[in-house]
Amino acid sequence: MSVLFKIINSMLRKYLALLSLILHFAVIGQHEALKPYIEFIEKQTTDPVDYVFELFDKYDIVILGERDHRDTTQYVLIEKIMSDPRFTQKVGHVFTEVGVCNQTDNANRVLKSDYLSEEDFTHDLRNLYRNIDYEAIWEKYNYWYFLNSIYQINKKLPQNEKITLHLADVTFDWSECRDTVTWKNFLPQLEGNYRDLVMGMNIIRGFDQILQDDSDSRKKTLVILNRPHSYQNYICTTGGDHLYPLNSAASYVFDYYPEKVANVMINWRKLKDKDYLISNGKWDAAFHFMNNPSVGFDMENSPFGEDLFDHYDKPALNNTRYKDIYTGFIFYLPIERWALTMGIPDIVTEDFHAELLRRIYVASVNGRCPWDGNLETAINYLNNKRTKHLTDYENIDSEELIRNLEKWNVK
Repeated sequence: MSVLFKIINSMLRKYLALLSLILHFAVIGQHEALKPYIEFIEKQTTDPVDYVFELFDKYDIVILGERDHRDTTQYVLIEKIMSDPRFTQKVGHVFTEVGVCNQTDNANRVLKSDYLSEEDFTHDLRNLYRNIDYEAIWEKYNYWYFLNSIYQINKKLPQNEKITLHLADVTFDWSECRDTVTWKNFLPQLEGNYRDLVMGMNIIRGFDQILQDDSDSRKKTLVILNRPHSYQNYICTTGGDHLYPLNSAASYVFDYYPEKVANVMINWRKLKDKDYLISNGKWDAAFHFMNNPSVGFDMENSPFGEDLFDHYDKPALNNTRYKDIYTGFIFYLPIERWALTMGIPDIVTEDFHAELLRRIYVASVNGRCPWDGNLETAINYLNNKRTKHLTDYENIDSEELIRNLEKWNVK
C-alpha cells in the first residue's frame, strides 16, 4: 500500500509541477505586453501620500494633475496629504485652479476663522462658494469638500500653522458683472491660452510673496491643476504635420523656477476619445492584474514614463513621452471606483434665488449656463447632491472596461 501511495504521490507531484509550468507560460504569453508594467508595479511600495512628501524633500513646488473635475475620491487623497503633520509643518500653502484670485483673502478669512458653531462656518462658506467662480455656481461637490477639509484641519492648529489657500484663476466678481455686455467682455479671458498664462503668473506672484514673507518659515506649496493645465509643456497639431506649442499654467511655473518644481499625474482617462483609457488600456489592465494598489513613483526609469504621451493630437509624430510631461505618477483607485459627485446641499437658499436668476440670465447669453433660464431646474440641480460613476455620466458602454481587460487577457 505504501509503495502504491509513493508512486501515486510522485506522479501527482510531477503533474502539478507540469500544470504549474503550463499555467506560468500561459500567463506570460497572455500578458507579454503587460509584463514590464506588472513587474514594475510589483516593486512599488510607496504610498501616494508618502510619495508626495518625498517630492517635497527635493522640490519646493509640487503640482498635482487633477483628473475629472467631478471626481471626489481624488480629494480624499488630497485631504490625506493636507492633514499629514508634515504638510502643516513644512508646506502649509495650496494653490488651486478653481477659484478666482480676487476671492483669496475672503477664502482665508473663512478658512482660518474660529467659529462658535459649524452652522456659522457653513453660512460663511456658502457665501464664499457662491462667489468663488465665474460660473453661476461651481457645482462640483469635491471643491466644497476640499474647502471644508482645510477648515477642519485649520481649526485644530495654531494660527501660524494654519493652511493658506491661494486661488489662481482669472479675476472675476459677480457683484460687478451686472449685465450681458460685461459678461461678453469677460469671456475672452477664458479663450485660447490666456487663462493658462494668468493662472501661471498668479501662482508665480503668489509663491514669490511666500518666499518674501518673513513671518512664515514654510517655503513650499502644493498646486492643484486639472489635467491639461498641469503639463510641463504641451504640443498640438494644426492639421497636417505642423506642430505648435501651447503653454500650460504649470509650464510657466516650471520655466520660472527651474529644478524647483515637480508635477504628478493622478491616474485618469482621456477625454473625447472612444479609446478613453491611457495607452490603449494597458496601464489600467496592469494595475488591475495587481489588484489596483495605491502607489506613487517617478516616471523616469519606469515603463509608464516611456510610453508615448497620448493626450496629444498625434503622439507618434511629436514623440513626446509621459516622462517628458510629468515628474511622477500616482495610482489612486481604478476608474470604476471614481465618485463623480455634483450638487451642494442648500447652496441655493431662498434669499439667493433672485441673484441666481440674474446670473442664469447673464451667463445664458453665451451658453455657459445649462439650465435654460429656468430657476426651478437650476435650484434642483445645484442643491441635489448625487454621486454617479463615469459610465452613468458619459456615453461609455458599462461593459467597455471589462472588454478592455479581456483584450489584455486580464480576468
